[in-house]
Amino acid sequence: MKILVAYYSWSGTTKHLAQKIHRELPSSDLLEIKVPANTFSSDVYETADIYEKQKKTHHLPSVINMPKNINDYDLILLGSPTWDWGVTSPVMKFMENIQNFKGKVAPFYTSVGNSQRFMEFFHNCCGQLQIIDNFDDAHDNFANWLQKIKSEKQ
Repeated sequence: MKILVAYYSWSGTTKHLAQKIHRELPSSDLLEIKVPANTFSSDVYETADIYEKQKKTHHLPSVINMPKNINDYDLILLGSPTWDWGVTSPVMKFMENIQNFKGKVAPFYTSVGNSQRFMEFFHNCCGQLQIIDNFDDAHDNFANWLQKIKSEKQ
């Protein structure tokens, strides 16, 4: 099974978790979702305002490094920080861009404790994607989730 660990990270926390997942699945590919420079501010409050405007107008930032052959993968582990209880706009755009993906998607996300509605938001954004077990860095057991992911490989 071919696995892609794709993630967006604003502060580095989700990147750290994505790298940890990638180390546990050494045959996986790792992709940091990139958006154009200056899409967001280095200030968390300004970034929150930008994000709210993007959601309201559905003017999501483009992903500048989309994989060319997404259907070469069987499973995408898709990571996002939790912003306003939901998915970041770069990850929303990534999901829009992979609507023809035939495999499964397993979300993982990081938060400072306000992730209770993340999966509801994620499901509202995922379109036709086939979603499987998610991992919440603040509340779930990493080893248990990883074991579920590894069993998907077989």
